Amino acid sequence: YSVNREAIKGTHAAILMPLVVREELIGMIFLGEKFSKQKYTSEDFEILYVMAHQIAVSLYNHSLLKRLANKVNENRALYDDLRLVYNNTISAFAAAIDSKDAYMKNHSRRVAIYSMAIAEEMGWSKEDTEGIYNGGLLHDIGKLIIDKTIINKDRRLTDEEFNEMYR
Repeated sequence: YSVNREAIKGTHAAILMPLVVREELIGMIFLGEKFSKQKYTSEDFEILYVMAHQIAVSLYNHSLLKRLANKVNENRALYDDLRLVYNNTISAFAAAIDSKDAYMKNHSRRVAIYSMAIAEEMGWSKEDTEGIYNGGLLHDIGKLIIDKTIINKDRRLTDEEFNEMYR
């Protein structure tokens, strides 16, 4: 252990007990003389050793817990960011779908809202309700590959156009 010897000498400690866990120095315990001025016994050292080990493990576990909490928060933030990107992508698809059909303006959003309301009324979980909402947004995704003139045609479809719509 690389410890500043001058700093240790300045403490006038009678005992230095390292706090070590998994070969990692966590800290040090510095003890002065006993109030009784008696020397430390081997029993004192044994008790001190056990206490130092317990203190070291507690400090180490606390440090691990703090790091874990930080990682959980980082992961939660990453998950929230990813979820936002996912939802924005689905919304962009829904907007693209609805833009192909002048008659059905905001149709996908309405289907999503009604589907979610039904799922909530049925007692579905929040995750499942969110999934049904996204399904409602994307239910007409096949329109993206259909020619806009076919989708917006105001007359009866030809057999070829009909096959294009339902392939």
